Amino acid sequence: MTAVRKDFTIKEARDVTLTFTVVADEGQVITDSEIDFWMARHVGSTTPLMTKFIGAGVAITGALAFNVEIESEDSEGMEGIYYYEVRVQSPAGHRVTSNYGYITVEESLIGGSSE
Repeated sequence: MTAVRKDFTIKEARDVTLTFTVVADEGQVITDSEIDFWMARHVGSTTPLMTKFIGAGVAITGALAFNVEIESEDSEGMEGIYYYEVRVQSPAGHRVTSNYGYITVEESLIGGSSE
C-alpha cells in the first residue's frame, strides 16, 4: 500500500463527507480491514483532536475506497489547519498509513448546516 496525500478544505460546523481511495498492491483490498482516522493540530502531535473508525464515522464503500463522516459538532469552533492520518489494519494485523494530509477548517458565516 502506498500512502497518498490528499488535502481538504471544509467549513466549520458543517456535516461533510471526506472520500478516500487507497493505492494498494495488485490483489489487495480493504473490505475486511480496520480503518482509523486521526486529526491533530500538527504532525507529531500525540493528542488527536478527532478520531473516527469503522462503525463510528468511517465506512468502507468499495474494494479500495472509504468515507469519513465529519459531523457539524466535530468541527465547530475549530478554524485552522490540521494534520490527519488514516491507518489501515488488515485482517492479518498488518498496519499501514494509507492516507495523510491537511484539513483546513474555514470559519462559517452561518454555522450548523449540511453541505
